[in-house]
Amino acid sequence: MKASNRAKDLDCYDVLLDIERLQKFNGFDIKKFICLTNNKYYSTTIQSGHGRTVSLKSGTVYKENEAIVPGWADKWKVNRDKPIIFSKQVICDWISKSDWYFLKIEI
Repeated sequence: MKASNRAKDLDCYDVLLDIERLQKFNGFDIKKFICLTNNKYYSTTIQSGHGRTVSLKSGTVYKENEAIVPGWADKWKVNRDKPIIFSKQVICDWISKSDWYFLKIEI
């Protein structure tokens, strides 16, 4: 497995961006984010390089009101490099069953 994988780094960023969007979404009493995958990379890999700032590894904690700046900001030509700021702490706590992994976050 490569230490840095651009596509997986962007996947992780997209997950965090979706969580940020859900936190800003008003009008519902119950909000949940669920991510399901058969790729253990996301739940177990300690990312390095540009992706280390957007890791989804189980046990990763993102504090509220603390900017998450992707390591590739101003380096790659992608439109996914703005800082992500959570209004509430987010803990990546993956659950595995057979060859499947899921991340469930109460928003």
